[in-house]
Amino acid sequence: LHFPFLSLFLHSTPLPVSFPACPPPFSPSLLLFPLHFLFLRPPCLPQGSPACEHTLTDLQGTISSPVDSKTGLYPANTHCLWNIRLPLGMTIQLNFESFEVEPVDDCSTDFVIIVDGLITSKTVMPTPSPHALTQSQDTRVWQRLCGIILPQPLTSSRNQLGVMFHSDYTLNYKGFKVTYQAMSKSRKASE
Repeated sequence: LHFPFLSLFLHSTPLPVSFPACPPPFSPSLLLFPLHFLFLRPPCLPQGSPACEHTLTDLQGTISSPVDSKTGLYPANTHCLWNIRLPLGMTIQLNFESFEVEPVDDCSTDFVIIVDGLITSKTVMPTPSPHALTQSQDTRVWQRLCGIILPQPLTSSRNQLGVMFHSDYTLNYKGFKVTYQAMSKSRKASE
């Protein structure tokens, strides 16, 4: 994406500048830099591309972050959604096989979000505050994950589960791989 209306000002003289993608979700709309540079950006919400929005209906499967074939790392400025929809009476168990997502204390740059229910770009979005996630009554945000520690297995409370992966414009890592498996609610209750 290029923003032709984005400008860099030095001593009141505008210089047109293009940026390849959205600035990080935590940056404010207006930043002042020490050398009197003024950076203005329009609101920019990352959207999953059609190639990076998935609905999974198999009783078991694998979800993994996209990988850049040249670097072996996930690409910058990525926003992917996966929704697992299984028959009524089933729950979903997630088991992480690998996990390397930019380690930041508040998971504000690159992260994985797990939702008990379905997820859309409007259900849960990266926001200026990493903990200010909006959710509908049909979803419950479980986890916002980043770092290099393998997360514990998770089991949904229902037959639907959403996963979102977001990366900003810098510092890419290997990403994540998680398997999911259907479980009957009666099996979950007996464990």
